[in-house]
Amino acid sequence: MKPLYFVLAGSLLLGLGGCAQRVVEPPPAIKPAPVCKSEQQCSAMWSAAMNSMQNLSGMRLQIANDYMIQTFNAIRFNTLSASARRRPMPDGTTAIEATFNCYHGMYCNNLQYKALNLFIDDVNMAGKGFE
Repeated sequence: MKPLYFVLAGSLLLGLGGCAQRVVEPPPAIKPAPVCKSEQQCSAMWSAAMNSMQNLSGMRLQIANDYMIQTFNAIRFNTLSASARRRPMPDGTTAIEATFNCYHGMYCNNLQYKALNLFIDDVNMAGKGFE
């Protein structure tokens, strides 16, 4: 009788656990895109962008040139793909804009937004020495 009781109790707990709603936290505020003002600063920040993108996404770079960086597509749950571009601004500066995409967004719990903010911090840090 006891084994049957444990099986029923375990089934009930598993059934109730499946009905529990997942807590979804709101996405964090996204920081402004990094901006560089000189060619030396842009070069240092772009190099940091390549390294940061690979480290945060866990994916190798598929495209890397002077104007665009892109990783291979994410192929597993909770992995990221990413891309970035250098965009000239009207005031003569250059913005480094990036996007991160999660393989299965439902289970990522804002991972792509957190990675983007870390990417922005890394790239800004690389440009600090030029200000």
